[in-house]
Amino acid sequence: MNGIQSDVSKYLWETFLLFVAISSLIGNTTILIASIKYKAIKLHKVIVTIIQHIAVCDLMVVLTNVLPKLISVITDEWVFGHLGCKILPYLRVNFNWASKILLCAMTTSKMFHIKYPFRFATFTIKKAHYICLACWIGTIVVPTLLKLMFDDNIIFSKMSYQCIFENSMGKFRLLAPIAAGVVSFSPTCVIIATSSYILVKAMKSARRVRGNLKWQGALATLATAFCNVLSTASLVIYQILVAIFSTRYKSNTLFIHFYRVAESSLFINTICNFYIYCLTVTSFREYISAVICRCSPSIGNDQSSHKNSNEAGQTARTKTGISNQGSRRIPGAQRAKQIGGRSTQHEHKDNQCAQQIGGPGSQHELKDNQSAEETGGPSSENELKDQRNIQSTPN
Repeated sequence: MNGIQSDVSKYLWETFLLFVAISSLIGNTTILIASIKYKAIKLHKVIVTIIQHIAVCDLMVVLTNVLPKLISVITDEWVFGHLGCKILPYLRVNFNWASKILLCAMTTSKMFHIKYPFRFATFTIKKAHYICLACWIGTIVVPTLLKLMFDDNIIFSKMSYQCIFENSMGKFRLLAPIAAGVVSFSPTCVIIATSSYILVKAMKSARRVRGNLKWQGALATLATAFCNVLSTASLVIYQILVAIFSTRYKSNTLFIHFYRVAESSLFINTICNFYIYCLTVTSFREYISAVICRCSPSIGNDQSSHKNSNEAGQTARTKTGISNQGSRRIPGAQRAKQIGGRSTQHEHKDNQCAQQIGGPGSQHELKDNQSAEETGGPSSENELKDQRNIQSTPN
């Protein structure tokens, strides 16, 4: 079978797979670091433990499914050898199935948390790891079933650009797609049922407490379940169509494109968890914001400038405080000046009063002096005449 003929379709698929690989590696690694080292996902400890196992499972899906597919699309051939073609299909199926089973455990745990809160509070992290371990062991059933049904009849197919199980045995030609559909659809039914129960109970609780319910745990679980159901719906439809039109599907170009889209839609579940937790879990969103602010140079410069502005503001406030203290001292000086001014005014008024009081006395003295001069004037004239008469009399 020929691969992708259109260059545009090939570039789009390569871009999508590259985005899935980078986003999943960064996102799921961040989830693990934030939840284990910094305790940044503040949900119930059982839910957080399952989230960590789901992140590990998504990383393994990238390593066993996304990256081999991306390299095969770029090179247009299988480059991992015969051993890789025999091993990777089992690992791919195992981790895809484990992701779905762990999500079933997550929604079921949240359902029991809502229905039996006091009993669920006694669950420890150790018990949560035991639950996840049971899920990992249960996923071995599907690769074992595939081993018995196909007996390592694995070929490289350019329809999906990966090694797939080729059913050459007639008795399993109809049974294999049905079994695959049941295996894929049964966990989806559990996820839908438990998620519906969580949604109904959460809405009733919200009405009872009048909107004061903390939704972040329920929202994170419901959004994760919705993305998983959405990502597997198209593949379940494809498997049903294979069971019905098993003899003609390989020659139909539209059918082949639908299969590529359906299989690529599985990767939505691999990359969506990081974005879901950023939107629904407040503590995780704050952790991401802190990491971005710490790593971004521009934001760091903004923070330094903000610190400088704060320091400048504090300096200005200090100066303003000093000036306010000085301004508080100025009224005292003004009061002293006003008091001194008032005393000088009073002294000036007293002087004026004294001058007014002493004014008539001086005027009277001046008049007395004038009258005395006037009085003393005739007597001095008489004395002068007498002296002249004495001088004119002969001896």
